[in-house]
This record gives sequence, C-alpha cells and structure tokens, in this order.
Amino acid sequence: MTGVELIGRQCGLLPYEPTEIPGEFRVDDEIICNASPDSTWAVTRERFDAARRSILIGIYDFTAVWVRDALLAARLRGVAVTVMLDLDRRKGEPELWRSLVEAGCECVPAPSCGSESSRYFPSSHEKVVVVDGEWCLVQSGNYTENSVPRNEEDGAAGEAFEPGNRDADWATARRALALRGAIPEPAAPGARPVALAMGDFIEV
Repeated sequence: MTGVELIGRQCGLLPYEPTEIPGEFRVDDEIICNASPDSTWAVTRERFDAARRSILIGIYDFTAVWVRDALLAARLRGVAVTVMLDLDRRKGEPELWRSLVEAGCECVPAPSCGSESSRYFPSSHEKVVVVDGEWCLVQSGNYTENSVPRNEEDGAAGEAFEPGNRDADWATARRALALRGAIPEPAAPGARPVALAMGDFIEV
C-alpha cells in the first residue's frame, strides 16, 4: 500500500503462560452453518441487529465500514460494544477505530506488536465474536471487503463472487460456551454431542 507503513512484527515479547483449552464442546442448541465469504455478512448482520445487551469482538483486520455501522447502530440501542483489534495502520483502519471510540465503544489494542504496552504475540490473528453472552460466531475471515463483502442477501451477490475455496463458518447459541468456554452440562435427551477441533466441519 503506497504511503502506509505497517507495524513491524519482530518486537520484544512479554512472557506468556499458555491457557489450557478444552478439547471438546457439546453443541445441542441452535446452530447456524454458512459458507464464507458468501454468507458471512448475512449471518453477522442478523446477530448484530438482534443484539440486546453486548457484542464482544476480537479481530485481526477491520476495514469494512458496513460492519462498523452495524456496531454503531447497536450502540444507539444501548448495546455495550467491545472491540479488540490488532492495529496495523491499514488504510481506513485508524479512522474506523476512532469512530468506534467516539461512539462509546470499548476499544482495546490486541496484545501484539501493534500495542504500545502489552506485547505477548507478534500478531493477534484470532477471530472472536460473542453476542449477548449467548451466541458464539466461529469464523476465519476478518472484517474486510474480501472476507465479509456487503451482500445484502444471504449468498446472493451476483458477479461479486468467483468460484474457488470457501471457509466453513458457524454460530451457536450455546450460553455455556459463550461465557465460560468449558464443556457445559449434559445434553438434553435426544441431543447429539459433537466434538469440534480446528479445521473441522459439521453437518446439522
């Protein structure tokens, strides 16, 4: 990008103690599976528009102004919005960040080389989205034009998409997963436990 100097990723890092992550989650509540990028915005917008209390986001790239606008609309409804972003001076990102701060969102630099104080990782490439402490959105795409294009209809973008690789995203209304990240209580009768690992796919 001409005129834009990105953050260096060879900074000195603070010591980090890894956290144990459960190897299995039971999913027996509502779940939405979608292909990315074709349907990412449709699912994201639906969850953001329905938010009543809180939206918590950890993201690597954030330049899609339509996603920002959905968050600003949520703030106007009284929803608490928290965004952790790996700031990298990408074109449009600093301005978007400031607009979220000015709207009363809680904005926190990710603990990477882009932070001035907390540097535990060269990059914070996670994508974490929790809505109302109930919905978890699991995805690999960022909030950019390529990863979350503004297709107003689910998967209907005309010539905007080309054949090629797709990511499998999913969202689940599992409160125990959203709040604690632990294996919740035993599933309801008739429910089918599903073990999910990085890169897995699920049929529902």
